[in-house]
Amino acid sequence: MIISIITICFNDIAGLKKTCESVISQNCHEYEHVIIDGGSEDGTKEYLRSLSNSKVVWKSEPDKGRSDAFNKGIKMSSGEYIICLNAGDYFFDENVVGDIVSDCKDNQVDAFCYAVMRKDGIVMHCKNEEYWREGLQAHQGLVLSRKTYDEIGGYNLILKNRMDLDLFLRLAYFNVSHRIINRTIAVFDTNGTSSYDKSNYWLEGALLKTLFNKELSYNEFSEMSNILSSKDSTELKGDDTNKKYALIYNWMISQMDGCEISKSLLNRGITTISIYGAGQLGSLLFKHLNDSKVEIKEIIDRKQGKKLWGMESISMDEMSSDVDAVIVTVIDDYEDIRKKILNKFHDIRVIALKDLVAGK
Repeated sequence: MIISIITICFNDIAGLKKTCESVISQNCHEYEHVIIDGGSEDGTKEYLRSLSNSKVVWKSEPDKGRSDAFNKGIKMSSGEYIICLNAGDYFFDENVVGDIVSDCKDNQVDAFCYAVMRKDGIVMHCKNEEYWREGLQAHQGLVLSRKTYDEIGGYNLILKNRMDLDLFLRLAYFNVSHRIINRTIAVFDTNGTSSYDKSNYWLEGALLKTLFNKELSYNEFSEMSNILSSKDSTELKGDDTNKKYALIYNWMISQMDGCEISKSLLNRGITTISIYGAGQLGSLLFKHLNDSKVEIKEIIDRKQGKKLWGMESISMDEMSSDVDAVIVTVIDDYEDIRKKILNKFHDIRVIALKDLVAGK
């Protein structure tokens, strides 16, 4: 069995060397080390070229951030199970890979959740099933099967800070088979967290927890309240990301007031719908309606084949008229999308998600 170790880096040659030395020191050699560099200019490429280890494969080119880098590494790798490390992270001892290989061979599960240690000596581990369901883990402690990445997708490119939380919540939502093991396997560097956009960190947490029906922390809810200038979803301002957060914030407020979108649709005699837009808002709407009496017939998106909770998106040309309404989750292009749908099906109802949230 081969374990794929994915390491991402950017202008951190010292951290990369520490990670590589830790991998090379492993007693078990049933691994491959895939290194994705974001086009560093600090000597990283020269260092990678100097590595004569046949177990190392690497690529150096600009990327779209950490999620993109990890996804590239996963795609390049060939192991049955995968663990992701940042440059500067290192294995706790020289027996880690051997223990992981043994656990993977002995247990027929898709995910293993191990303990990890911060550089300040604090050990973090998934204490129980509740921790697993709430996504309270670090990716350095996750060993995940390739099959699972293929089924539920990799790291979310839209998120800047909470891609780990997103992945773990998806694992719990899809009931991925797993085993929690209280064995420390990695030490990880927390220095990078000081440069995160704190507001964005809490906003992404709020978005994800709303999406997965999790309780928000005080910081998550208050940050959404503070950063958004308007509670009126008909006057959303700012860039696309801020508009999405504003709409989700208003949605949260309306739910607290007892206003459910599913009830609103049923009161209008709408029992079957198509969702237009397979992005974050489309995903949130799908999750919200999935257990309701409103049936989702299809998902329409500019990009065919996008998976949303197991349903594959289709193009507008393939959409069916056999629904009561089309709910458009796209914000800025709503009028253009509405006209195109009505040109195709004159009698179908087209409703903007932002209007549903506003109670219109």
